[in-house]
Amino acid sequence: MPVVRAQGGEISPPHCRALLLINRGRIIAIMLGRLGMTIDECVRAYRTVAKKAFTPQHLLSLPGLPKGAYSAKVLEAAIEQVIKEHCKEADCAAQQTQGISTAETCPHGGKLFRDNACVKTVVLAVTKENVDARPTLFRTYDKSTGFQDCTISQVARATSAATTFFKSIKCGRDGIEFIDAGFGYNNPCEVLIEEAQRQFPGAHQMRVLSIGTGLGEVVTIKDKRISILRALKKMATSSKKVADRLDAKYGDGGQYYRFNVDRGLEDVTLSDWEKASQISAHTLNYLQEHDRAIKQCVNGFVNTSHTQTAAKPEPPAETKQQIPQITRAIYASGRDMITQGGSKYNSDVKGKDVTQGNELKISSSQASRDYTQEGSEFGGNIQVEGSLVQRNIVRV
Repeated sequence: MPVVRAQGGEISPPHCRALLLINRGRIIAIMLGRLGMTIDECVRAYRTVAKKAFTPQHLLSLPGLPKGAYSAKVLEAAIEQVIKEHCKEADCAAQQTQGISTAETCPHGGKLFRDNACVKTVVLAVTKENVDARPTLFRTYDKSTGFQDCTISQVARATSAATTFFKSIKCGRDGIEFIDAGFGYNNPCEVLIEEAQRQFPGAHQMRVLSIGTGLGEVVTIKDKRISILRALKKMATSSKKVADRLDAKYGDGGQYYRFNVDRGLEDVTLSDWEKASQISAHTLNYLQEHDRAIKQCVNGFVNTSHTQTAAKPEPPAETKQQIPQITRAIYASGRDMITQGGSKYNSDVKGKDVTQGNELKISSSQASRDYTQEGSEFGGNIQVEGSLVQRNIVRV
């Protein structure tokens, strides 16, 4: 399965560890983020889900049909099966470590989508009443009450209800009816960036990897009305305009990378699970042709990761001498956050009897100090009685 090789090393992450937002691969996003599955597990599970879900229930699939061409109930059951097979609850995890499948015994198929312990995961859907409105974001970390009782399978249904494929679904406290966000948001990267900025307002570096599902045919209009309708549909579901805007805005700075197979996948649709080998062949050819660009992308992500985990810089010696001598301070834990040149570092500290750094005097209940030395600013907001020590240090 995919192993990133760069500078002689190999990185095979168990799953995504950042803000995860995917549209056309929404089920995979849920597998990676909410269920914590590995990439290999996702590939195998998605093939099984697709094979079960994309078995036609109608002989014809026309836009005028009242229901989708495929069974939404079968899709939901297939997703719940995946949840059971990869359940992380203690009793199920114990069985799995012994090599015992939990597909038939797991009682947690109806798990809620929200979970603050998992990777921050977001998937999109739009309301059937107004498909031109902004998409609804289903977040694993949301605090609002409107969708707090939605299950994983319900959210997967809502974000997979592509018109003519699956019927819409009502979910949430108010029973809002949703379809997938294919009209206008097949490329959700702009939404991703907005959401990331809300969730990580203090972050100074951004890296976006956008992976397309293959370029479609050129949109042309002929003299027949049906040609106009088809062109409008292609324009509404195209991801190219978003990709072009983001490339113009972030591409030159190495913040945005877009890879999209440029030929061979024009006729592949959402339901073409049996064409997996064809998709793999065209994708492999594309990767080989764009090897240099992919290496640049990998190096960008690896270098960013190394920067963020680098050792914390020390303040100037002159400034250290100005910090008052510390009395004996006993505390349980502290967190330092240091920002330097746009890079952010976090470190957890545990201990007692601290004798260095900007700490509190035991005689005071709260201390706040600012030290300035040759353009460097150090500030602290510290609580006494031993529960927490926090420092923010910014080098300017």
